[in-house]
Amino acid sequence: MASSGTTTTALDRFFNRYENWSNKRRRGKSDEPTVSVGKHEAIIHDALWERVQFLLQKKSITPSRIFDGEFLLTGLIRCPKCGAAMVASRTRSRKTKTGEIVNHLYYSCGAFRSKGSSVCSANSIRKQVAEEEVMNRLARVLSRDHILKTIVDKMNHRLTSALQVELEHIRSQLEQA
Repeated sequence: MASSGTTTTALDRFFNRYENWSNKRRRGKSDEPTVSVGKHEAIIHDALWERVQFLLQKKSITPSRIFDGEFLLTGLIRCPKCGAAMVASRTRSRKTKTGEIVNHLYYSCGAFRSKGSSVCSANSIRKQVAEEEVMNRLARVLSRDHILKTIVDKMNHRLTSALQVELEHIRSQLEQA
């Protein structure tokens, strides 16, 4: 709503912008909202309005993401002290001799990151070390034929069970139709 000095100005008011608000909320936009034109005395001068709008626009820029890496184990590995999920963490070290800034990537306790040191400690582990260890253990476990066969059998059984339930549901729908 823009201001226009101290003169009397027209101000558009919109009503009935949304339909069926209790169910659809903001997704229920109306195609034809009611527009009502009103008149009022300006509360602030144009110069102040423009200056504030400029400052708001200047501050509204969202910063770019600092790091776009992948943390495969986020939420899967647990803190050894409190059992909370380990989450992505990054520290930025000072420049190396060549002038390059180095980022060190870790998994840290999620409770520590969100609630602070009164709950838990960081219990950080380097990202590369954790992911290599998990991948090595998975490779060792999956290289054993009997374990791999058991996993495949369980997955097939789950899939078959889910498909049986879906088939029964489809049959009941067909009978009703």
